[in-house]
Amino acid sequence: MSFSASTRVGAEGPTSLLKKYLAIAGLLLLSCLGIQPVFAAGECSLSPISAQTQYGQGGATLVHSFTLIGNGGCNDKSGSVKIISDTTESATINKTAWSTSVNKPTSISVKLGGNIGGQVKVLVSCKNCAAPISLIFTGVVTGDYLFVAKPLSSINSTVAADTVLPLLVFLTKTGSGISGELVIWKQISGPSTANIDRITGKFTGSNGENRIDFKASITGIYKVRASVCDPADTRFCIELFVDFTIAVGGTAGGLQFNRVSPGTPVSAWSGDKVTLTAEYLFKSSGYIGQDVTWSISPLGGASLGTNVTPVTDSSGRVSNVVNIDSPGSYSVTTTVKCQGPEPGCQPADIIWLINVGNAKLEIIGGDGQTGAVNTVVRGLTILATTGGSPDGGLPINWSVVAGNANICWILPVILSSVPSFSGQL
Repeated sequence: MSFSASTRVGAEGPTSLLKKYLAIAGLLLLSCLGIQPVFAAGECSLSPISAQTQYGQGGATLVHSFTLIGNGGCNDKSGSVKIISDTTESATINKTAWSTSVNKPTSISVKLGGNIGGQVKVLVSCKNCAAPISLIFTGVVTGDYLFVAKPLSSINSTVAADTVLPLLVFLTKTGSGISGELVIWKQISGPSTANIDRITGKFTGSNGENRIDFKASITGIYKVRASVCDPADTRFCIELFVDFTIAVGGTAGGLQFNRVSPGTPVSAWSGDKVTLTAEYLFKSSGYIGQDVTWSISPLGGASLGTNVTPVTDSSGRVSNVVNIDSPGSYSVTTTVKCQGPEPGCQPADIIWLINVGNAKLEIIGGDGQTGAVNTVVRGLTILATTGGSPDGGLPINWSVVAGNANICWILPVILSSVPSFSGQL
């Protein structure tokens, strides 16, 4: 049998130096006038250590360093790392999140693509920091050799299952094809092992090209890499590479922004913390580096744990907490930015409606008991709270909702200082 209890619910140039001197002059003037500038206690901000623009050959790894600075009360901080533009052809970063302490250097690294003259810009952002809250590091590809896909657009392809997809790379020096260089092709991820057939052999031809035919039977997202050793360095193999992402038939393409949990509307009570989860995908994999923004309406009575959650892994899932303070109805909206012409741009917002009641009942004793027929089951106890605090003096209605039993006695509710109530069957 079961029972229920209920109640009513609901690097510095001349310009930067000039700005610095003007700022110092302004502070001196304030001091002369007897006005003391105020700095917020405990604020952290980002400060670069390495040069914010670095250069390297295609395939080289650049290391960018930075630290946290504060005014004496700054605690540990964390943030995100993402590529915001890339013309180097397939640059990659070693991490999408960071954390560090005050005055403790930390670093990120970016591996350049092979497009000579191309640039990759990496944005490092700090969560809950004072300005500057972000830094942009730039990597520029130098050298004589260029290794790219042909056409460039083929690095993102869609093909039906069991269908041949030609993949072509091109190695040049100042515009002329370079022959005789070993090209290594390998599958780096995917739901099954794809067929990679060499059409033009292991080496670049007279025009600098090398081609394979790709084919897979299992639907899903596959990644294939072509790489060569930079001919400019005869001592070591500095790898130039091109990554291809291939969506094999049946895989949803473009951008997807989905609700994960919970459904809407959501019922809650004052004092609750409600976790909301969404996912942001590109070709069925987490759209890493992209931000999901959150807002709540009306303001007051409930608040969000954060306003921005970056996508950090292949699941694409992000979560936020809604802290409930007062009864009422609240609307939480999640939004993502569209980054290009991909199908599904602009994804529709996701909206949760949260209805917050006045009182909440919890079972704190007597649940799950067993006993013989015609015996009394004792100690059925509930706790009533309002706004997260115990509340007495509420009218409590008891009823049997399953099974054959009678409620034979209920502790009367008299004192507001007694928030728990007991009954017997």
